[in-house]
Amino acid sequence: MAKRFTDTEKWKKPFIRNLSAPYKLLWLYICDDCDHAGIWQVDIDVARIRIGEQITEREALKFFGDKVIRIDEGNKWYIPSFIDFQYPSGLNPDNKAHGGIIKVLQKYNLIDDEFKPLVSPLYGAMDMDKEMDMDKDKVMVKKKLAENTNAKCNFEQALEYFSFRIGLEQGKIEAEKFFNYYESNGWKVGKNPMKSWTHAANTWLINSKQYAKGTTNNHRKLNKHELEELRNHNYVFSTSYGEGDFDRICRGKNEESKLYHI
Repeated sequence: MAKRFTDTEKWKKPFIRNLSAPYKLLWLYICDDCDHAGIWQVDIDVARIRIGEQITEREALKFFGDKVIRIDEGNKWYIPSFIDFQYPSGLNPDNKAHGGIIKVLQKYNLIDDEFKPLVSPLYGAMDMDKEMDMDKDKVMVKKKLAENTNAKCNFEQALEYFSFRIGLEQGKIEAEKFFNYYESNGWKVGKNPMKSWTHAANTWLINSKQYAKGTTNNHRKLNKHELEELRNHNYVFSTSYGEGDFDRICRGKNEESKLYHI
């Protein structure tokens, strides 16, 4: 089952507010039923059955206006805002997940040479309200992440945080690692309960970069317990030491502790 981002502010926008109930349902259905490139195979009969409302293609096109572009002789509709919303950082030809999308858009001449999806030819440019809404959404995400200092999080929150910081593809990988690690240890840093999961997530990202840089350095491979000890040290002292620093930072601390242990 495919999962997609949804705009929780859509009910406040004039476009959705001004649609009658049947065509509100149709719009939401199309946004869910379209492919990963935002292209919907037009089938009004099936849509009518699934949403349980009497609708017509003619009325739909009148209400939706420039929100859809008819392609393939009208057999398909393209939603320009779909790519903008689902892939806010743009399409990257080096990203395997984006390759298929770019090919589909190129097939119907819906993308330019810089891999930017084309907007509705009725207006020639994205309307200002949409740009302002997207900027507002980004600001709200930043504000929400900054304020979210709860001791623990759910996976959706972790995914949102990591995707915002490092992109959806890599963010999903790191979010799963982060969430599974702390969920398994009861959301503790060392022996102490976690105070802020966003602080821990930020340290996790710093450490991930350090580990990635250090894999080719001439130092021994750390075991699971040593990695946990290093991660806990970085969290407690707000540092960003890598694997190559472990013996100097953590082992030196342990040896010093033994000298004074009675």
